Amino acid sequence: MKLYLYYIYFAIGFVMSFPTIAIQFTIMDISTPVSASIAYGCMAIPWCLKPTFGYISDSFGVFDWGKRKPYIFFCSLLSSFLYIHVYDFKEHFELFIFLLTIISACICFTDVCADSITVQYAKEEADSGVVQSNTWIARSSGTLLGFVLGGLLYKATNASNVLTFCCYVPLITCFVVWNLHESVYRRPSLRDVYNNLLEQKQFIFILFLFHVSPNYRVFYEYYLREKLNYDSDEFTYLSIASTISFLLGLVSFKFYFRKWDVKYLLWNAIVIASLLRLTQIGVVLGWFPYFEFVMIDGIVESFCGQLIMMPFTILAAKLCNDGLEGSFFSFVMSVMNFGAFTADELGALIAYCLGVTKTNFDYLYVLMLIAICTDVIMAYGVIKNMTFYFNKYDSLKVDITEEPLDPQDLEVASK
Repeated sequence: MKLYLYYIYFAIGFVMSFPTIAIQFTIMDISTPVSASIAYGCMAIPWCLKPTFGYISDSFGVFDWGKRKPYIFFCSLLSSFLYIHVYDFKEHFELFIFLLTIISACICFTDVCADSITVQYAKEEADSGVVQSNTWIARSSGTLLGFVLGGLLYKATNASNVLTFCCYVPLITCFVVWNLHESVYRRPSLRDVYNNLLEQKQFIFILFLFHVSPNYRVFYEYYLREKLNYDSDEFTYLSIASTISFLLGLVSFKFYFRKWDVKYLLWNAIVIASLLRLTQIGVVLGWFPYFEFVMIDGIVESFCGQLIMMPFTILAAKLCNDGLEGSFFSFVMSVMNFGAFTADELGALIAYCLGVTKTNFDYLYVLMLIAICTDVIMAYGVIKNMTFYFNKYDSLKVDITEEPLDPQDLEVASK
């Protein structure tokens, strides 16, 4: 039965990455950079609602079908239907983005329910961590394969065919999900959840601050396409390279960097990532507009981003009270996603004030410099005020099979 669970994680990774290039280029064609940044922020909103999805699936079953499997079924069926028709509405930008946001919500709900079932399996396994490791491998494999095949199909055909083809993977999930076994849990108390969140309010606030510095990713992508004439091939190569680097960062952390002093690890990763991001300004200013620089920068930034985020995710899991692991952890992840949403909107606001458009990138370097400096300043303040959590982290026996970040958060870590 675990093989079916692994397929669901593979499907989640695949449907998140396969249409990425097609959606990215479609949005670039029909909108401005500011509108695109706002659109990506809207599509990230469902990922800020993970605790709500988790509480619904924990508390409200559908007939006698179970508490999680029906939601996975309905969300997969709806997303499959929307993938077939969403491209038909590309001429109506607001409706197009709304439908993509609904698809994002379906994937998010499926992800939350799959995580809940994984926790059940993990509690029953004799060899701790095997299920979590295998689900993450399945998800990462789906992400990598999705980037490769999605980019190739987009180059060979068009965005409409890419989105239509994507409907088959969640459709298969509709049939696979009924083979899963899920245990019956008591309905969680909102008071218990509230108390745990209240106890860790400082940690939650710190996580939010760590993610709110302005994000210029969308505007940088516009520059690569409009000024450097990058096509789908280049963007596919960049996505694949970043995904492989992300996995290498995860493996390296598990077997090597987790032994480092956490404060030393965080600060070094932040400094290295920030210095490499400065080369992006050089690309925008025309000093070295070479593909190799862009790719190497993305690889190092993705690698360092995973080293930065893993200690936070481990701490978040360890700070959960007994019996509230799913609710608390999903809330923490939603706070991080809400921070990313805020960062996208701040980036769009600053870009609007600077006059950065689809054709005017004169002051893009200013936006990038503001974002990078804010990142470093914010990180310094966060690290300085996390002494208590660093001590707690060092006192923990870190499980190398700890649940890592969702791929959606790769964008957060690589701001």
